[in-house]
Amino acid sequence: MSSTLASAYAAPGTSRVSVSTYETLCKFVLQQRFQRVLLYSFAATWALVSLSSWSSSDPLLHFFRITTITCSGASFVLGVVPLLVLQKLYIAPRKQGFPTTGSHLKALSLQIHAWRTLLAYQISAITIATCYIFLAQPDSRISIFKSTRLYPWHLNERFVFLVGSNVLLAFVYGLRTLILQTWSLRWSLRLDQTVQNMFIHRINLEATSVTKWTGISSSLFVFLYVVFSRWFFKGLLWLYVFRPFIHNFVWSRVRVVSFGLLWNMLLLNAATALLWLVSETLFSVNASQPLSISQHASKPIDCLISGLESQSSAGYFQFFAFHELFSIAQDPKAAPRRKAIFSELRGVGAGGAWGSICRDILLVLGKDYQTILNRGKPAAPPKPASAAPLPPPPSSASMPPRTPSKLQKVQYAPLQRSPTEKILDGLEYSVHAADAALSHIPKIIDQGKQLSRSISGRLGQSTSTPAPASSAPTGTSPLTPTSLIQRGSTLGAQALGDANAHLPAKLRWLIQGVGNCVRHIHTDIGEETVDRKIDMILPNLEVDVWAIKALCHFTAASFAEDPYGMVQRDIPKILEALLLLKQALEESAAELQSDEFNERVGPLRIAIGSGLHLVISTFHDRLSAFRFPPPIAKKLQDLIDVSP
Repeated sequence: MSSTLASAYAAPGTSRVSVSTYETLCKFVLQQRFQRVLLYSFAATWALVSLSSWSSSDPLLHFFRITTITCSGASFVLGVVPLLVLQKLYIAPRKQGFPTTGSHLKALSLQIHAWRTLLAYQISAITIATCYIFLAQPDSRISIFKSTRLYPWHLNERFVFLVGSNVLLAFVYGLRTLILQTWSLRWSLRLDQTVQNMFIHRINLEATSVTKWTGISSSLFVFLYVVFSRWFFKGLLWLYVFRPFIHNFVWSRVRVVSFGLLWNMLLLNAATALLWLVSETLFSVNASQPLSISQHASKPIDCLISGLESQSSAGYFQFFAFHELFSIAQDPKAAPRRKAIFSELRGVGAGGAWGSICRDILLVLGKDYQTILNRGKPAAPPKPASAAPLPPPPSSASMPPRTPSKLQKVQYAPLQRSPTEKILDGLEYSVHAADAALSHIPKIIDQGKQLSRSISGRLGQSTSTPAPASSAPTGTSPLTPTSLIQRGSTLGAQALGDANAHLPAKLRWLIQGVGNCVRHIHTDIGEETVDRKIDMILPNLEVDVWAIKALCHFTAASFAEDPYGMVQRDIPKILEALLLLKQALEESAAELQSDEFNERVGPLRIAIGSGLHLVISTFHDRLSAFRFPPPIAKKLQDLIDVSP
């Protein structure tokens, strides 16, 4: 990729490009990758559309028919390209952390890109289903139209069935994409990972989930269609505009749902879901493939530092810069580039090139350290500054003499009340009177109860001793809406319990199963899962790993390659930052006590441990020349004692 960039940008007779902005170089390379993604996606669309409508009569010519190529092109333009464009516009270098699924759904409902994504999936599903049915038109039972004498443009119910199944699949698949954030990039921590290996690995991870949700969508649509389709079509017939297209759906006695139609539905849904999975994975893999491009700029060091400080596209280009810095730090052949960074003292900022790089790395690690301490929650706002004390009141000696009240002549005009104010006063009086009347209602109810008990006792309607009068004080609290709701819910629960006791056993078992299912879904939506906690605590896991490895390798290499000793001045800050980050990870692991957290955070722990060991083994005896805070010095001494 770097040779492609050099050949594209370099003029004849030059070896370097004249562009020094890191983002400009990245956008050029990513544009070429996007063009390849479009080409591969069209090939996948053509293959899947041809295979899904494959005919045994002409197995080879079917792939090269004009109708096959035309339908493949339409499916690609309307079914794949909009999704790839949206994925490129709303590229997400990392997952967004949400405590619960409910809060995530609430946030998605307020974002315009979520609705655009669902709409793009719907258009894609309708287009792919229409092209599939158009290619299957030799089978007259799956044609688009089924004209009659009265309605020549009457739709075929089988066509509506297949399109409806694909529409529901688009909604389920789109909702899965938004909730699981499958469009977010997954970065590889290995330097030797190729695009082919990343693509196969990603397909293997997603295939099971896509297959499960495709099966759920297909089964749910068949159930909904069999149970509610007639009622739905009868409702649409009230609108005259739909009658010429669906009139016979309600009155037809022919069963549309058959094994052949179900097979076509499963084939269409599987091909659609596979096409979406392949195209989106192609884009994600190519968009997260590492770049090494700063050496092609006129000022490589300035270009790399601009990439480390980039914040556009949610820090997307910053990922590439940190990965390139990591590759420079650990590559033995990159010693000249490391020496150039150590020797660059001008034109970059205070402390030279190394000072800027070290500052950027420590800023990233410091932000993530605070995120771990807060367990992914936003930091509390700073307390407002205390108000300045009020000045003391002036003494009586300094106050000027006042005019005696007897000598003050104050005249006020009589207050004139408008008719509106008089009406409002009358309404206010009426409200107070109504409140006073309502406050006596509980007393009247109690008196009525006592009177009914006395009458029933006199008439002998009760065989037992009459219940004593209520011992509640006369000043009982009035009935409030909350108490009324509680009483109503209690009575409703008792009524439902009595009704449930008279139901058949199978029906009670079905109601209990549905209730448990609804309760389980409600718990999953409102409960904070470990996976979501990890996404909130460690949003930049890969960047932290690359930053720590680059920082420690640069520090160790400076022992022999730094001619001015610029790195040695930052060793105390580097060791303190790594030890604090390690302590925060240990506290989080002890609090969560989850194997999933330990597995996810494993690469970061290994990076911190190996980085500390590398620095300590390089500057073993010379670390005594630095001063550390007592807690950091104790932890550092423990590591030195353990290290060989």
